Amino acid sequence: MSLDSLKTLYVLTSGIKLSTYTILGKPARGRVIALYLPMTPSDDEVLGSNPTSVGLITVAGEGEVLQRIRVHLRADHPRETAFDWSYEHGWQNP
Repeated sequence: MSLDSLKTLYVLTSGIKLSTYTILGKPARGRVIALYLPMTPSDDEVLGSNPTSVGLITVAGEGEVLQRIRVHLRADHPRETAFDWSYEHGWQNP
């Protein structure tokens, strides 16, 4: 939650760890990446009413949201498909 605006920067599903990284430089800047996956079939508040929307990735830093990426399934797959997805996430080096 941003203490300046009292608005939620990101929502994450319980049990999911936050990923963080630092952009080096002067000054160094920290970033947080939060992952949200649906917990119920009707998670419209976070994911919207589109039933193909199954996740939300939020990149936040310095008390503000920098980017939100909504994850969608193909239209022929229901949101419930994502209920048993793994919450494991991290960095992959090319």
